[in-house]
Amino acid sequence: DMSGSNVRVPTPSGFVRNGATDLPGIRFDIIDQFIQSDCAGFRPENRFAVVGFSTTVIPNIGSTCQAGRLDSRANVGVQLDELRNIQDQEPLDPPTSMGSTVYTDGLDCAQGIISDHQNSLPAAERPRQNYNVMFLSDGVPTRSNADPLTNFSGVYSSVDAIVASGQGAAGASV
Repeated sequence: DMSGSNVRVPTPSGFVRNGATDLPGIRFDIIDQFIQSDCAGFRPENRFAVVGFSTTVIPNIGSTCQAGRLDSRANVGVQLDELRNIQDQEPLDPPTSMGSTVYTDGLDCAQGIISDHQNSLPAAERPRQNYNVMFLSDGVPTRSNADPLTNFSGVYSSVDAIVASGQGAAGASV
């Protein structure tokens, strides 16, 4: 989640940093720690992709939503560093790239990466693949800039759609 609430809070007189949910970017450290862990990197052929999303998918290294975005755990840190840099350079006011929490674009991108990867494999290899989608957000997601959710059913439905399409395994938890 690269939404603006990570770095600023709206007030009647403008935006302030006090109260931002992740100004120091701790979520990037947590993602990196997971990717570098024995659990995530147990098999050397494991591949990872980090999708930053806000009002749209945040352009970063490997910004396409295709299998080419998948990278080794040794190299996926470049994707995290790009997102860190975007957050570090985000101005207080006016907001630029870090807007709302439109989760659909991020999950659609994840599904695009998985679909493209599946399509690049021989048919016999496809059932042996396992995909995990981890959704990190600091607050209430939206379906669009003007459509805040009152619950997370839409997030669950989007992740379930990835599973139902026969493209590996995924799960949603909040």
